[in-house]
Amino acid sequence: CSYNEAMQPAFRRVALIGKKTPEIASSLKALREFLHDRGCEVMLERETAVSVGDGGTAADYDGIGRNADIAIVMGGDGTMLAAARNLARHRTPLAGINQGRLGFMTDIAFTDMREAVGAILDGRHSIEERSLLDAEILRGDAASGGDKVVLRTLALNEAVVGKGSQGRLIEFEVHIDGQYVYTQR
Repeated sequence: CSYNEAMQPAFRRVALIGKKTPEIASSLKALREFLHDRGCEVMLERETAVSVGDGGTAADYDGIGRNADIAIVMGGDGTMLAAARNLARHRTPLAGINQGRLGFMTDIAFTDMREAVGAILDGRHSIEERSLLDAEILRGDAASGGDKVVLRTLALNEAVVGKGSQGRLIEFEVHIDGQYVYTQR
């Protein structure tokens, strides 16, 4: 859709992902029009497409990861974290537009959306690599003599372990890169 100074294509296929609210649906439509005007191919994440009212350009996260050059996430940090978790294995670059309160990962202000996205399309950007946490919860099973994985997930920012709805004490061990760190109650 645009070319940087070295004449390399800069993000020709753009995916849009948004929190499902009427305000964001309206903003996504405006952003989609802006991207089309810039000559970009635009696809919407499947659930986002439903809220925008356009199923013709919908793709699941796997399709976005395989086909999009960049994904633009509109919403807050929670929406960005979900997109990052779903697209991490594809290494799809993400840009976040904050439509609301303070956002640490969605750092483009809504009022600057066109200018900032235009700069990205023109190649005036830098890519910031982020580390992911691969978190899993193992539950020991004395009868089978081993641990059973009860949850495995990727986390961009943090992983929280809680006791859930039951009011009881839990004990767990923390291991980082397979090395024991401590036991916590």
